[in-house]
Amino acid sequence: MPTPLPDSKPAGGTAVTPRPRQKLVWIEVARGIAATLVILHHVSQHLSQELGYVPFRRALEPGSAAVDFFFVLSGFLILHVTQKDIGNPQTIVRYLRKRVLRIYPIFWAALLVFIAMNIIRSNSPVALSPAAIVLEGSLWPVTSGEPRIVGVAWSLSYEIFFYLLFAALLLHRGFGRAVFALWTLAALLVSTGALATPSNSALELITSEYSLLFPLGMAVAVGMRRASHPGSRSVLIIALPALAVTWYLQSAGHLEPHGTLPRLTYGVFSAMALYGLVLRDQEGKSVSWRPLLVLGECSYSIYLFHLVGVGIAAKAISVLGLYGEVPAFLLAAVMIVAGLIVGVAAGLIIERPLVRWARRVA
Repeated sequence: MPTPLPDSKPAGGTAVTPRPRQKLVWIEVARGIAATLVILHHVSQHLSQELGYVPFRRALEPGSAAVDFFFVLSGFLILHVTQKDIGNPQTIVRYLRKRVLRIYPIFWAALLVFIAMNIIRSNSPVALSPAAIVLEGSLWPVTSGEPRIVGVAWSLSYEIFFYLLFAALLLHRGFGRAVFALWTLAALLVSTGALATPSNSALELITSEYSLLFPLGMAVAVGMRRASHPGSRSVLIIALPALAVTWYLQSAGHLEPHGTLPRLTYGVFSAMALYGLVLRDQEGKSVSWRPLLVLGECSYSIYLFHLVGVGIAAKAISVLGLYGEVPAFLLAAVMIVAGLIVGVAAGLIIERPLVRWARRVA
């Protein structure tokens, strides 16, 4: 998922020297790991379809919960980088411009790639009408379960709606708080079954259990304003095992993959882990292994483009007749590496130049 662009201009548009901001390197590492976990999830799904049964499918499927971490992280980062603008409506246009420039150009590049792939495929289940392409390009939510041209686009629709709702805080602090309180309450009532799920796709998205994750990240940003904090190790020693246990419970079939309980469970422990990682950055703990930082820098591209690499590897495996002939874990490894290679390449070749351009024009 994308990292917000740093502020470099005041509301009036006159360039100033940006205020130094501590780079959250441990957050960067976590983003790269989370994007890799999403690949594990998709590879497990693909192999189970091809082979009928994969021994480690259940062990890899919870990788989809990395999206929960991304949503918590988005809530934290947006409030963290814009908190000085809360209640200042003059900053709304600049804020929205930064969000658009960070999300859409790279997504449109991925959209073009997936349109081409679906044209090549003879049995594509995705509609490629002009209306469908425009709808996908806007990231407007579609009916739940409807196939997307870019498979992961559904999660970016949540991001866009969160960004739009967050603008209410910039417009007026009190009004924004009321909007978030009502949004959280509506999501709670619908996700727990107290209210019926709306038939409108946009309202269905806003009131989904996934919407409960963004406020958790915002709570971490608010909590970081406290004068004193525990050590990062004491927080992470609770949060990381808790996430591992939750992962195990889902893989063992004791926790459903969908619904309010798993979202809040992953969400709360993701927020704890995020808190510990931010503390680790504040303590000056460095990350010396460069590949982890590269994965983090390219995490948005990995998230968008990894299915291209997985698809290419899967096609090669099929053409070579390796399904059923080579151990499943080796096939999985090939697909995972292919997804990472394509994602990192897209990050370095497409995303990095676009981010630099966006920082200049934002």
